[in-house]
Amino acid sequence: MIGDTLDDESRTQERPIDDEMVVQVLKRLGSPQKMAASYVPPQFLIGPELFPVYLLVVKIVMSVLVILGIIGLALSVGLAGTVQSQILDILSRASGGILSSIFMAFGVITLVFAILERVAPKNKLIQDEGEFDPRKLKLKPDSEKINQPGLIAEIVFTLIAISLFTFFPQVIGVASFRDGQWVIVPVLSQAFFGYVPYFVALWAARGVLAAVLLTTGRWAATTRWISIGLKILGIVLMGFILQGPSMISLPPDIVTTLGWGKADPNFVANIGSMIDGAIRLGLLVALIVESIETISTFVKLVLRVRPVAVSD
Repeated sequence: MIGDTLDDESRTQERPIDDEMVVQVLKRLGSPQKMAASYVPPQFLIGPELFPVYLLVVKIVMSVLVILGIIGLALSVGLAGTVQSQILDILSRASGGILSSIFMAFGVITLVFAILERVAPKNKLIQDEGEFDPRKLKLKPDSEKINQPGLIAEIVFTLIAISLFTFFPQVIGVASFRDGQWVIVPVLSQAFFGYVPYFVALWAARGVLAAVLLTTGRWAATTRWISIGLKILGIVLMGFILQGPSMISLPPDIVTTLGWGKADPNFVANIGSMIDGAIRLGLLVALIVESIETISTFVKLVLRVRPVAVSD
């Protein structure tokens, strides 16, 4: 292109090509970086299509982490007693743990969305529809259209949950900074960890289904039935957990191990029972909501595929 442009300039100016002419042509074309950028799409770590969803997921995850951190901090203060020096020490150390969790979650979410930016199909969230015609408005929502932000959030939370329970189960507990190092006392019982492989398998299956839906862009009868099957498995698993032994196991010497002094073992046991009861209540609510949603989806699918009788 540069050579052709120089030839045209030479014929127009009726003089041979020289350095000055080359300089003028190159100036007109612009810098190599600017010219190269005109041939490729803009490069983003997270592009404008995914960024609103990314921002929403970050806000949700950060809010959850802060709430869990506050709950853990309240539990730590309750176990430590009411000594002001101990409370201040716990507050200063717990803030560091919460910040590190936030930064780690932020990095994982950013990495996941950066990967999706490069491998996920580009489903335009904002399209140029041309001249507005109110007669073409859809009065009913498209029930087969996927919820892209929800599916992306599900994939992100699935990866975080699988990573946490598979590779870092030891960090699920109460932490304290003692003698120059962090001490973490696990609070989940062995009975709970017996269910973890089933949880991981279920999460992985739902993550794969979410990825398939992101690729296809729409729900189909097959994916609907698969989703119902996975929900039923989740309901059954929650039912077994609710009928099983306690999911929380606070060691009687947890306060001493964390360096917070001493506490009555009965008080520690009562705290563990309260936490286990709150978790069971949350699981029961989730089981009821999931059951209602599953039944509703099942009925809609059955009514949709049932043949309709035609009378004369």
